[in-house]
Amino acid sequence: MRPISLRSAQLSNNQPMLICGMELFKRWGLDSGLKISDLAISNFFRELEKGYNVDNPYHNNVHGADVMYSVHCFMENSKVSERAL
Repeated sequence: MRPISLRSAQLSNNQPMLICGMELFKRWGLDSGLKISDLAISNFFRELEKGYNVDNPYHNNVHGADVMYSVHCFMENSKVSERAL
């Protein structure tokens, strides 16, 4: 998985949180572990993304996806996954 960028936001129809969130739910096994459907997950991330002001140059949905991905990298590299999940 590549880092989140403005280009990835454009390629995702300006829904980087949806794309990143779906990928991370799958990667961490949260969808099957919590028995959550893809539809429910995608609806959650779509609603979350609607709360961001896309005109804000910093605190926007691209930043939200970047933070999500950064937390994933931190957890993966610190071996949190081996202890927590």
